[in-house]
Amino acid sequence: MSIFTLERREEVQEKLLEVGIELIKEKGIRKMTINEVAERTGIGKGTFYHFYSAKEFYVWDVILYSKNAIKKTINEVVDRNGGIDKKSFKEIIQQFSFCSNNNIINFITMEDEQWLKEKLPKEYLLNIPKEDEIITVFMNGCKNKKENLNGHVIANMMKIMALAVENKEILHKDALNENIDLMVEAMCDYIFEEE
Repeated sequence: MSIFTLERREEVQEKLLEVGIELIKEKGIRKMTINEVAERTGIGKGTFYHFYSAKEFYVWDVILYSKNAIKKTINEVVDRNGGIDKKSFKEIIQQFSFCSNNNIINFITMEDEQWLKEKLPKEYLLNIPKEDEIITVFMNGCKNKKENLNGHVIANMMKIMALAVENKEILHKDALNENIDLMVEAMCDYIFEEE
């Protein structure tokens, strides 16, 4: 028997995910504790385990929740503007860029990533269809795009930007934002027809 109504369970679930984003930004994955999550959510530690069997599954859901915010923003832009043009594409990228505080990936260290890889079953980490979902939503929303685009090229460009930010200690930090801007321009040139 559930300890919450369905509506209350959904509210607590949403709060858990929002708290997870906050804590990952503040402490990283490995340093945040279930006690902190429960306390900030306003539930007992035991109640947390009614939602998640282990911290790694919780973290995975927090990351997916964060990625879904990107899909939601893309859909809002499409609804508002009738599609994504070059200008709105740049705005979306800027909002969720790898140098932005809105992207949870910026707060996950290589050590955190390694910890998560060791803890989670492989089917969680190698879920390419979920990864392609955001690219598909984006591609379907684009207007004035070129024919025969390869979504994997766009996905790889995004991953290359993420890798650059993750490995910024070996790069010239003073030029990183300009490098990201140049990569975004290259993506625009690849995706959109000349105006």
